This record gives sequence, structure tokens and C-alpha cells, in this order.
Amino acid sequence: MTPKPLSPLLCSMDKHDPEPGSEYKENLQRRAQCRHCDSPIHLDHQGHWIADKPKTGRTSGWHRLFCILNRHTPANHAAKWNGKTYVSRCAFCEAPIIRKRHKVWRLLRDRDR
Repeated sequence: MTPKPLSPLLCSMDKHDPEPGSEYKENLQRRAQCRHCDSPIHLDHQGHWIADKPKTGRTSGWHRLFCILNRHTPANHAAKWNGKTYVSRCAFCEAPIIRKRHKVWRLLRDRDR
């Protein structure tokens, strides 16, 4: 198993590891969830697990780096008020995020719920 500190770096390089028991087939393609970044992944024709393209069509090496550094961008018009603050999904890594202050979004932790 890969050490935990390297996991975000490997996921940013599109080297994912499926969560045990999360594999399923859809349209003749093997799919799963990544055990480290929780992204939807699929098995390509060379036998490598790669992340699905974001639904927003937005990908960039810089944004992957920002996501690793916990600097996220909310998906357009997807932020919802939960009674305390705004929550959304990152437009690039699709992780659940929370708004800390104006234009500052971070990963949603258990203590923030």
C-alpha cells in the first residue's frame, strides 16, 4: 500500500487506487471510487485506473496543484446554505468543500458539519 502522504500527489498525477469493494461495471467499463481522493475512476485500455473527466470540462495542472494545497474552487451555482455556512463541490476534484470566508474554500471536515 502507498504511504498516506504520497496519496494526494499520486492522485494528482492520475495514478489512482480503487477502494476495495467499490468496483462495478457500467456500459462495459470497469469503474470504482479512488481510495485516496474519493474520485470516480475507471480502468483504461492499458489496465491503469484513471479519473473520470470532470463534468464541468475544466481540467488544469494548476488547479490540481491548488486542490492538493487545499485551495478549491466551487462548481458554478452549486453552493448551498446548510444553516451555518455555504457548502459545495470543487469544480476540479469534486471533493466536498466549505466556504471559510469570501472567495476562500476549503475541504469539508467532520468538525465543520
